[in-house]
Amino acid sequence: MVTFATIEEIRRGDSVSSLDAVHALSVSQGDTRRAIDYLRTERFGTKSLCVTGSEIAARLAGQLIGTGLWFECEQLDREKWRFAVAPACYARLIVLHRMLMRSRNAR
Repeated sequence: MVTFATIEEIRRGDSVSSLDAVHALSVSQGDTRRAIDYLRTERFGTKSLCVTGSEIAARLAGQLIGTGLWFECEQLDREKWRFAVAPACYARLIVLHRMLMRSRNAR
């Protein structure tokens, strides 16, 4: 059975989005251990990056939308967001984040 508690347990323990946790739990028929194993396999479909700062998160989201990449964004706390993308797009996510950080530091 998929419950809020099991979703939170997987999400916090393995740094995945809520949607990814729900997907893994549905694939594993609610078995938490099997869901975690599924998330740790290579066939799992997303890679994520945590970003601190609302300005950087907003600019990164804008850049991702501008490039047409599919992504998920989840707010973890007041100033922390998790961006998840398909594995093929992960390198682009990292490059965009680094460019934004460099431009912020250059100010």
